[in-house]
Parts: sequence; C-alpha cells; structure tokens
Amino acid sequence: MQVPLLALGFATLIAENPVLFDLIRYAGGAYLIWRGAKMLFGRAPDPQREGCTSVSRGEALREGFVASLVNPKSHAFMLAFLPQFVDPAAGSVAIQFVILGLVMRIVALFVEVTLATFSGTIGAFLRRSRRARIALERTAGLLIVAIGVRLLLLEPPEPPRVQ
Repeated sequence: MQVPLLALGFATLIAENPVLFDLIRYAGGAYLIWRGAKMLFGRAPDPQREGCTSVSRGEALREGFVASLVNPKSHAFMLAFLPQFVDPAAGSVAIQFVILGLVMRIVALFVEVTLATFSGTIGAFLRRSRRARIALERTAGLLIVAIGVRLLLLEPPEPPRVQ
C-alpha cells in the first residue's frame, strides 16, 4: 500500500505542503505517544487470565497482511524514509520508489519469517514470566513514546525534484 502511494507522488505532495505534513506529523506523533503511554502505565497482559487463543498459520498470515496494510506507522515510516534515497537524475522517480519499496518489503519478509519461527519459544517464555512480560511491555511503550516525540520534532523533508 505504501509503495504505490509513494510512486504516485504522495510523498512529494506531503513534502511540498507544510500544513499537510504538520497535520500528519502531529496526528501520528500524538497517536504514538497515546499508544506508548497506554503500554507504559496500563496493566501488563496476563495470558493465563485473558485466555489466549491459537490461530492457524493461514489466519495469522491473513491477519498480519491486513494489519500491515492498515498500519499508519508503517505508512508514515515509508513516506518519511524512502524519499531520501530517490534521485530524480537517476531515472523515473516512480520506478525508483517501487524498487526501493519492494526491496524493503522483501527484507521485512525475511525478518518477520524469522521472528514468526521463534515466536512460539519466546511466547512460552513470556507466558511463564510475568516480570519479562511487564519489562517488554514497558520497554516497548517507552520506545513508542520516544518515536512519537521525535515525530513531533521533525522538520518537513525536502521533496524529490522531478525533472
């Protein structure tokens, strides 16, 4: 989803419109800070009490795919990260975005498959250790708040120039 938006010039539109950039940046930063604060100050999940359910691999794959498509954090990351590697002098900006986006997705696929392979072992450890669950939840919350604050402090990127 992010790659076609980049290829269609969405990144340039945002970069050339400071009000739109700020609107997206402030909304995204506030959302991340809110989510991170919930993780920092909320109750840690208790898998024994909350009745974790298992799903088939196909269901997990489908849910992961949908979550990736609608995840605003990944959209913001792709829109902020990829344009800095595009060089209008090197050819079609749209093709460069598509190639960069595909390479990024392929690398992410290998990372996510590796994580999924070991998630059962990690999940079993986290189910046994409340302290580890709490530490993981708080650390993730702190990192998400920090990313949200950083997003609020960003300056608009320079738009890629198409010639």
